[in-house]
Amino acid sequence: MLSVTENGLQGEIPDTLSKLRGLRFVALAYNQLTGEIPPAIFNISGIVTFAAGVNQLRGSIPPYIGDTLPSLTHLHLRSNLFTGVIPRSLSNASRLQKIYFDHNSFHGPMPANLGRLNALKRMFVGFNQLRDDFSFITSLTNCSRLEIIGVDFNFLEGPLPDSIGNLSNSVIVISMSSNPMFGTIPPGIGNLFNLSFLGLANNSLSGRVPSSIGALHNLHVLELSGNMLTGEIPSSIGNLTLLNRLYLRFNDFYGEIPQSLGNCRQLIKLEFSNNKLSGSIPEEVLSLSTISIIFNLAHNQLSGSLPSQVGSLANLVELDLSYNKLTGPIPSSISKCLLLERLSLAVNSFDGEIPPALGALRGLQELDVSHNDFSGKIPSFLIQLTDLNYLNLSLNKLKEKFQSKEYFSMLVRCPSLRIVISVEVLQH
Repeated sequence: MLSVTENGLQGEIPDTLSKLRGLRFVALAYNQLTGEIPPAIFNISGIVTFAAGVNQLRGSIPPYIGDTLPSLTHLHLRSNLFTGVIPRSLSNASRLQKIYFDHNSFHGPMPANLGRLNALKRMFVGFNQLRDDFSFITSLTNCSRLEIIGVDFNFLEGPLPDSIGNLSNSVIVISMSSNPMFGTIPPGIGNLFNLSFLGLANNSLSGRVPSSIGALHNLHVLELSGNMLTGEIPSSIGNLTLLNRLYLRFNDFYGEIPQSLGNCRQLIKLEFSNNKLSGSIPEEVLSLSTISIIFNLAHNQLSGSLPSQVGSLANLVELDLSYNKLTGPIPSSISKCLLLERLSLAVNSFDGEIPPALGALRGLQELDVSHNDFSGKIPSFLIQLTDLNYLNLSLNKLKEKFQSKEYFSMLVRCPSLRIVISVEVLQH
């Protein structure tokens, strides 16, 4: 055994290491090693684990690695400077369980015959320059112990094969974001009932999200942002009661936000911005007090008033409802959102006065209520929001300018304030 992980080692791996013919466990990860791995190391047939990830190693992997290391179970080379192709012979290392090749510069196709790796559990090859289609998924259906597939940030193109629904029920993570993937999401995806993470963001997927997505009862994260998905958000998404992060922004979804989302009582992040959603904001969704990081419905076509249930978002840090068609006053219950740091209600048709309830949000750093129909005086409570660094009140019907004394007092109290929109534009 050789274990020198996280020791701050520098320089190259010595050639003499290859003379240790009895090596079975080699752990060199998390150092500052440079140069190439001496090729003779890959001839030590008894090696079971080889971990050299998170260094500055370069070069390529020998094409014969799967033949000379038949006992290999763990191969960890992530976060280095490796180039070249992933050897086809890798599929001959039939005991291989974990492959960590991500964050390198590998190119060429996905390794062939992955289905021969019956013991394979985890495969990370993301953040490389691999060019292929998704036919390798069909091969992976033979890997009955498979848990994780990570191929994001490559150049894998084409549609997802229907065979994705035939992957092992042991699969818990599928991460395929940021590839030139197109086509639709196969309905068979709902067969993977142990899936915890599904990442298909920033591709070119189109069509509707299949209702079978609601069968993924163990799903915690669903990332579908940055595609061309259309249709209504399926109401079956409300069956995902363990969901804590839901990303659907930058698509072409239309129709109403399903009330069934109110069943997702573990949500902490909801991103629906830049779609074509219409109708009112469901009270059931605003009642999800677990949402704490961001609640973003910006750039849609939502209408109606902001329900008083917004006060249930007591743990929320960012609320963005900008660029919609919302009307009516801001409910006073918003004063209960005491952890809010960023609030944008810009470009709607909110009316009435800017409510004193906002004065309770002492942690606000950004407040944008521009381009609405607010009237009355500029509220004096703004002076008390000493963490503000961005304030936009423009394009409303506010009557009164800041008194110079109040203005300078605000600048003194808010040392980080970058922008106060010129009060002249507030006059109508």
